[in-house]
Amino acid sequence: MAPTTRLHFLPFELNSILSRQTRLASRPQYPLLFLSRPRCRTLHLYKAAHISRRDSTLGQHKILPFNLYHVPNLSESNHKITLITKPGGEELQKELSLEDALALVQPGQVLYQTDEIPKSLSQNWEKLREDELQNKFNRYAIYETGKRRFPIASKKVASIKFVHLAALKEIHCSLSSTPDYTTILLDRTYQFLNAGHPVEFCLRLRGSKVKKADRWLGYDFSAWYWMHQNFPHLRPDFILKGMPEGAYFKVSPWSDGNHLQWVMAMPTADELATGIRPNMDRRLGVLKKRVQDAMDSGKQSQLPASLRQKLIDAGIEAYSLQNGEPKGVTSPGKIIKSNAEGQKIQQVRGRWDQDRWLVPRTKDKSKENRRQG
Repeated sequence: MAPTTRLHFLPFELNSILSRQTRLASRPQYPLLFLSRPRCRTLHLYKAAHISRRDSTLGQHKILPFNLYHVPNLSESNHKITLITKPGGEELQKELSLEDALALVQPGQVLYQTDEIPKSLSQNWEKLREDELQNKFNRYAIYETGKRRFPIASKKVASIKFVHLAALKEIHCSLSSTPDYTTILLDRTYQFLNAGHPVEFCLRLRGSKVKKADRWLGYDFSAWYWMHQNFPHLRPDFILKGMPEGAYFKVSPWSDGNHLQWVMAMPTADELATGIRPNMDRRLGVLKKRVQDAMDSGKQSQLPASLRQKLIDAGIEAYSLQNGEPKGVTSPGKIIKSNAEGQKIQQVRGRWDQDRWLVPRTKDKSKENRRQG
């Protein structure tokens, strides 16, 4: 470790700031892609599936555009790929079908694309299909996982019963991801699963080009069907087969047309003993129905303005654009307990305008008139 620089000739305040920056520069800096904290504004299928019937559906409206996605069969694709040793390396096999390519994938050996597709082109799948550019970007290679070391807190899966004690990890990938970045993501996924972490894998078709008002319409799956017939490294079955032996879909692939997400996990000790691999698709379907019923009855709170506008246009009068709380959802508050001084503490369970601490104070016009006079 590099010694800390001491700057005795500077003032104390400036010396402390500069020495802190010197210490930070001497520390080993891990890239941001090593940190796998779930993003708060995205939908997490794994967390949503753990919401019980007694829990509130507040904030779960993000699941409404998502539906269960079925990956097309390999026999439906006529696409051929070329297998090479590495990017820019020698050719190993040509004119490989997707069935033959899947046979080459083994646990610890994942398939990745060696051709880098520009981001502007990767987000325009219609142009890729019209110009038949999938035949141009058809070189792939096999990558052996475990070559990189990541700071992962390991958990022994054999000692876990019924639940995964390790935290959820999240992986984001797209067609425009570079070959090096793709191999890092797949390697991280493999090592996370080996350490006992459930991994939620998220593929994105488009980014900021999707308007907020269009995110609630739901998309058809034609884009993903075409993608999975021509770019096999994005197929969930290819990715799952390259993971550690025994990994399975804790949550099957779900999609809103723009995102494609699924959850992979290793079996726990109890699951290995019983041979049962629990799937959470049914729980997500129940949650989605609860949210839809709450919206139709005018009881779903804190919806986005664009979604509230669609409900207002549909004739549901409980929503407004000025407030995220529906009309008459809950009753006024009640006294719940007393504090140490014996004073009653009131808990308000209602709209924000029923809380005396949140309602803006009205101006006293008599005082204003006296000041002006």
